Amino acid sequence: MLVGTSSVAWAQTPAPADTLRPATKQQLNTLPPAGPSGTPAYSAPTRDQVVETPPPLTLGISLGWGAPYATGLEMAYRFQPTLDANVGLGLGTSGAKLGAGVRFYVPSRTRNQLFLGTNLIYSAADIEIDTDDNGVKGRYRINSSTLLHFRGGWHHQYRRNALQVALGYGAVLTPHPAIEFIPGYGPGTAISQKAFEIIGPGGLEVSVSLLFGLGRSKVAVR
Repeated sequence: MLVGTSSVAWAQTPAPADTLRPATKQQLNTLPPAGPSGTPAYSAPTRDQVVETPPPLTLGISLGWGAPYATGLEMAYRFQPTLDANVGLGLGTSGAKLGAGVRFYVPSRTRNQLFLGTNLIYSAADIEIDTDDNGVKGRYRINSSTLLHFRGGWHHQYRRNALQVALGYGAVLTPHPAIEFIPGYGPGTAISQKAFEIIGPGGLEVSVSLLFGLGRSKVAVR
């Protein structure tokens, strides 16, 4: 009887906790956490995937002959990759310049683009100049005029800044002549008259502009 009682007591005694707990082994999770669809979590884009577009607002310096703003400054804003609007002022041989214009850029996947543009310019002058060509005297007057410039050229974009080379022509819109010979001061000469036609408002344009980006560049991931 005592042997039976001891056997029952031994059977009801709980086993040690260590014998009931399954053996576990710590494992390292070497995979990135999965997203909702089972794909790896988002990783930062590489440098090749990041595209930096130039600032839309630029400050430009124009140099050359017959440019809409002569030797001067322009402020331009590029609304779209193919279109910008600009305003500017400057000083040339025919007086001060003030006006506005637009440029249309031919779409391109490279840093080089062709463009076409037009500017409406007011040329403030009202200047009288005396000439003496081998003893033949004359007096000429450069009048203030309104001009319409038609131009085209090449645009090269650097990271933030750009270079433009343009050819064009400025047409005088005002009814009075841009250059007048004033009688009574001498007959003048054909050479003097031709020289004033060249330096007067309007005519051929050959110019170079440097555009400097203002503000932050736009960044996109492709």
